[in-house]
Amino acid sequence: MSPTSAAAGDPEAVAGPLMRQAAQQLRGGLLCEREFRRIRRLAYQLRVDRVFREQVLDAFSRDPERTADTLLALGRDRPLAEIARELGS
Repeated sequence: MSPTSAAAGDPEAVAGPLMRQAAQQLRGGLLCEREFRRIRRLAYQLRVDRVFREQVLDAFSRDPERTADTLLALGRDRPLAEIARELGS
């Protein structure tokens, strides 16, 4: 993930690596198919929901590694509003 791209507002700077990491975890047995689909929906939201994307990109600009880990961990079963609140803390 490129902090420069994230700072520029590029949703792919977060969504692409998030999906790659989720796919690796799915293949490694660390995620079930249901969890993977939820993370895929998060990546879609990053691409289409401007407010959610801005919250995630803001968090990413402050701490890229924590943001990616948080999205993977929380994306499994939490609503988007809760994820955004967690990233803002």
